[in-house]
Amino acid sequence: MNLRKIIFLAIVILIIVMLAYLFVPQKDVEQERGADVLIMEDARVPAGAGDDIRIASAIARKYNKALGAVTVLTTGNNGSYARGSASFIDEDGGGIWFAAKREGKWTLVSEGRGATPCGLLIAQSFPSDIIPECR
Repeated sequence: MNLRKIIFLAIVILIIVMLAYLFVPQKDVEQERGADVLIMEDARVPAGAGDDIRIASAIARKYNKALGAVTVLTTGNNGSYARGSASFIDEDGGGIWFAAKREGKWTLVSEGRGATPCGLLIAQSFPSDIIPECR
């Protein structure tokens, strides 16, 4: 094969790969932003579902659990910021979570066990009615 045919073949392969990348649907994955986990729309969440089910879905995905295995209790929600607790039906205990609505979607800012991460939540502009223990 001469050099022109090799270059032509390489260009054709490159174009095919680029077109495949553009037109083949990409898998919907969680996007991590530091400590944040973006709550993306999930096929397991019916249209019009409430905030609790969306937060439960995000926690289930993060910990690789079935949606039905997660119990979420919201203890504060002002429409822009929320807090509550979550537990798994197959485990003892549970943890607290804090979420903020960004660009119309809930984002988990913090979740887990232990002390409330006041510095992080204050930096994220959580109001005192959602985090009274931090004021």
